[in-house]
Amino acid sequence: MKRVRFPKIFVVLFIIAPVIIAPGHLCATLFHYTADGEIEIGSQTYTVTGDLLIDDTLRLWGGSPAQPATQIGNGTYSYFISRYSLCLLDVSSPQETFLFNGSCGNFYMERAEGFMGDSMWFLDNGRGSWNDWYGEEFYFYRSDWTPCDLYSEIDVLAPYIKLVNGCDMLCDQDLVSATADITLSRAAPVPEPATLVLMCLGLVGLAGWGRRSGS
Repeated sequence: MKRVRFPKIFVVLFIIAPVIIAPGHLCATLFHYTADGEIEIGSQTYTVTGDLLIDDTLRLWGGSPAQPATQIGNGTYSYFISRYSLCLLDVSSPQETFLFNGSCGNFYMERAEGFMGDSMWFLDNGRGSWNDWYGEEFYFYRSDWTPCDLYSEIDVLAPYIKLVNGCDMLCDQDLVSATADITLSRAAPVPEPATLVLMCLGLVGLAGWGRRSGS
């Protein structure tokens, strides 16, 4: 049987085409963060544990889907939280547990001339007892726990993120004021399905190139 031979240009295009045509949001890296800390609601204190997946691409706020920011100027930006699973355990007795899971959230920030303000974080599309969870402030820290300057390092997804100060949670449509002190610690990046598809296509293309060259 006669073997079909593809011109080299077709093999090269097969390798690089997925990278060229892939939209920006498919090329992002998801980072796994573990949550640890506590939250106070009135006289009750809850320990907080869980996991989050955070997109490392800085995006322009607004629009659907939110587009990656090609440069940093004065405007509104966000990092996207693609998935979260949090457990809140009441430290008092009898213990009460809340599970808070969802697939949508954001770290929102406004950059104006000479300052960074209106920083807030929120989790929505929740599954469980709560519907939404809004926080008023967050802080980014480097690996040595020195603070990141959000004004100059807004395009850096920090290894440590602190969720602090007042927050409002919408518990079954009733607004509840709370105080949070939660640390998010970054672990290894998690490949997205789209990224895995691109890698497989590239490997197939390379295999075809090697077979073509060896024949």
